[in-house]
Amino acid sequence: MASLTACGAAARPHVFQSLLRHRQTGAGKCVAIYGTDGLAHMAIRIARATGAEVSVLAPVISATDRLWMGADHYFATLDPVTHRALEGAFDLIVCTTPDADIKACLGLLKCDGALLMLEAQASPDLIRNALTFCGLSDVMTAERL
Repeated sequence: MASLTACGAAARPHVFQSLLRHRQTGAGKCVAIYGTDGLAHMAIRIARATGAEVSVLAPVISATDRLWMGADHYFATLDPVTHRALEGAFDLIVCTTPDADIKACLGLLKCDGALLMLEAQASPDLIRNALTFCGLSDVMTAERL
């Protein structure tokens, strides 16, 4: 079972750190950050501080993004080969953009992985319904922590 967490962590970075601790993110874990904005940069720094192997997922990744972000790996999601190659590769995916393809992200998670959506635009009911449709469960919100 995968889990999905939605929270507005941009204003509350301590919530993001708490969620990483809850998911036991650290050495030996693979974390993907979906996005290349400032929030993604913060997420990369915090995830790297836990000792996790950090990858960046984005539709297009420029050379400038690679220089300032500091992740271990970079993958362009517009390339269909990327999704096949990374299927089931990540323990945690942190989504920092509201326009991410949730269904595609879920396919990149390991069996017991989690998708963390920062600044989620969708309501918890919409997310819960989407997960039920995909046969998944365990929606966790920041209020439960």
